[in-house]
Amino acid sequence: MTESIVLVHGTRTSSSQWDLQLPGLREAGYLVSAPDLPGHGVHRGEPFTLTEATATISRAVLTAAEATGPATVHLVGSSLGGMLAIHAAAALCAGGLDRADEARSAGAGAAARAGAGAQAGSLASLTVCGSAVQPTPTTARLYGLGITAMSGLPTLPGRRSPSGGSRLRRARSDPNPATGATLLHALALGRRGVGAYTRGGLSGPEAVTAAMTAVGTLDLREDLRRIDVPVTILSPRFDQLRWDERSFANAAPRGRVVALGYGNHLVNLVRPERFTQDLLRILAEARPAPGLPA
Repeated sequence: MTESIVLVHGTRTSSSQWDLQLPGLREAGYLVSAPDLPGHGVHRGEPFTLTEATATISRAVLTAAEATGPATVHLVGSSLGGMLAIHAAAALCAGGLDRADEARSAGAGAAARAGAGAQAGSLASLTVCGSAVQPTPTTARLYGLGITAMSGLPTLPGRRSPSGGSRLRRARSDPNPATGATLLHALALGRRGVGAYTRGGLSGPEAVTAAMTAVGTLDLREDLRRIDVPVTILSPRFDQLRWDERSFANAAPRGRVVALGYGNHLVNLVRPERFTQDLLRILAEARPAPGLPA
């Protein structure tokens, strides 16, 4: 049976965050998709809203389920994408998106399809990484300010930004939001990691602010209580967003924590091959044994 994986990226980056995982996941036989969240990637310049972010993830899950069948879609999210994946998975497991919200973003027909797809049980599992903290409006705002401040650091030398200027120029002085990664990113992620992180462009502070404001309104533990498929909280060794990993796993009826003895917040970019192998193992463990219900 063919299964699907939907990969949801983190703040500022795009679906290209998953570039280094795609070959290994597809070679293992999965049908893989990675949507760009609103305000990110191909949607840079568009407003970020929680409604559209949730709808984007849910549409990707339902589209994948149409291709591979019910209970075959593994939802995987990193950082912001993990928090949004929790929220979207809760909506799907509870019977679909709120139809009024979905109708505003994709039309009434899509809303009906979302409800029907969710009732069929699209999800096989949920895995999140770098997302194990319950944000509050204050902590989310402060974290967003930190991300925005990092974008003002000197950027990588010797290359050209999409706007044509030197990457030594500070990001905050560049009118194009797709400015390159900073020197700090290079130190944290390495050459290949930076390439994947930036290939789809980087979002500006307006998207970061809107995304952090949105996640500050979520009750992720309550969302996790509504998710009836296996939930894995991946915990990289040096991740700063793992404070609530145990309470998150306990909130999910079928939740668990898997500690990774390596990596930082963007572990999939720092140790891509090892992370891919661990992710494949986790997804295989989430698969029900033959003859047992999902």
